Amino acid sequence: MAHIRKQIRDVFETRLTGLSYDIGAGAVSIGLETERFHAIPKDNLPLNRVAWKSDQILDRSQDDERRRLIVEVEAWASGEPLQDKLDAMAVEIETAICVDLNLGGLVQACRLEATDFMASADGEQRTGLATISFRVDVVTSAGKPQTRT
Repeated sequence: MAHIRKQIRDVFETRLTGLSYDIGAGAVSIGLETERFHAIPKDNLPLNRVAWKSDQILDRSQDDERRRLIVEVEAWASGEPLQDKLDAMAVEIETAICVDLNLGGLVQACRLEATDFMASADGEQRTGLATISFRVDVVTSAGKPQTRT
């Protein structure tokens, strides 16, 4: 069985697959990137990417480890109106993830933690990033990070 981080990431990726947004010009499909460690081509935008920020052991007993993970969903978009596109993507992401706050029984809790924004310009093309952070609490067996208790 895979590490609990992989199991959680799989749930996020499943829920984010096939999303689209509409800000008045028709539905726009949002791609999904599952690998964090390479550049995102601007031609592939809009795009969501699931990534880890942290995995912290909050408490440990002989049998269990209580973990707090921060999962980031990066929403990438380009063009105008950039803020509207990022907000529309955030609606879809938050709705898809928060539909079930224990991720199908996999975790104790999954909550929206924060959203951070960044924008850049490359010539006339503006690119924006909304990083939507979710706090995930889960208990695993001590020494067995793949086993939820």
